[in-house]
Amino acid sequence: MEHLKVSLLLHFFQPYWQLQHIFKKIVDECYRPIFRFLRENQIKFGFTANINYSLLELLEKYGEQDVLRDISDALRDGQIELMGGAAYHPIIPLLPENEIKKQIAQDFRGKKSLRISRNSNGFFFPEMAFSKDALAIVKRYGYSWTVVEDVAVPEYQIPKNRILQCDDFIVFLRSSHWSRYIWDWHLDFSSFTDKLRYELPNWTGGSDSYLVIAMDAETFGHHVPGLTENFLFPMMARWGGKKVVRFEELLKSFPLQQINSSELKDCSWSTSCDDLYHGDSYPLWKSVGNIHHQTLWDLINLALIHADSPAAIHPCLKIVNSCHFWWISGRPFWNPGFMMPAADKALEIINTLGTSEEKFQAKQHHEKLFSLVH
Repeated sequence: MEHLKVSLLLHFFQPYWQLQHIFKKIVDECYRPIFRFLRENQIKFGFTANINYSLLELLEKYGEQDVLRDISDALRDGQIELMGGAAYHPIIPLLPENEIKKQIAQDFRGKKSLRISRNSNGFFFPEMAFSKDALAIVKRYGYSWTVVEDVAVPEYQIPKNRILQCDDFIVFLRSSHWSRYIWDWHLDFSSFTDKLRYELPNWTGGSDSYLVIAMDAETFGHHVPGLTENFLFPMMARWGGKKVVRFEELLKSFPLQQINSSELKDCSWSTSCDDLYHGDSYPLWKSVGNIHHQTLWDLINLALIHADSPAAIHPCLKIVNSCHFWWISGRPFWNPGFMMPAADKALEIINTLGTSEEKFQAKQHHEKLFSLVH
């Protein structure tokens, strides 16, 4: 494995509406231990991170100042590589271009107000849900690379020692195999390295290569108790700054491979090959067979007509949060109660600012969604 480099991407996120007692539990089980470990053990480099502004906003709101301080210090000391993102975690390809721009701008402004700024040119698409059109938009904001699920290209095109470039934008591919294996099997670091040592030669032939692992940060300590101590901490302590490197370090080590935009499929990290076959790029947020998704989007899109009104700008940034749609996906989770805050706020915006016809349509959409809960 001496020829292998690894980039580890952790996605830190909580929705703007997260309940305080649940949020505090996640902070105590996940966020605080991770950043405290970086600080106390003087890790040279731990991981690449996306930290959504909605999470940072909650840390500020609920007084978790020590965690904010540790994040800021980790950035200052180069212990993490921070990507940019979208403030309230929307599915970017499903938004009008103007709303995408607002999400990116709010993420930048909000983080700057907390003295937290990205130290890379990477952009994280929430849920890794990207489209080729969206790549062009984020590129105009100075971003030059992203990470997407490896289902975006045919398996035989997944590179081991090349980095893909599409229309002058760098596209790293997350290894679905290794990322999911850690989650599915709750591997400790020793078992992971043993398995990697056994399987890697069949993939790389012993040549210089790299591996991209990307996971929700909440996997460690919150969703899977013990995985922080058994996997993440040993990886950072033994490999941090040596084998685990920044994505922008990979760019210095491996050549680029051009790929046509037609070869790159729009998808997310929850999209399967079967989904793509059926033209369902974003199945957990706007599935072709989910009428509830469509109804919620119909309602929200009516509200977004008024998104430039001063009274609606901020609410419209929040109602497109991906979780509202995820909870009515039925893959496998179903709790329409978590969808209703978006539906209620969208209806309120339309009733305040909309035309008579818009109000009539909104009422019909809202009644359909309300019936899912009652």
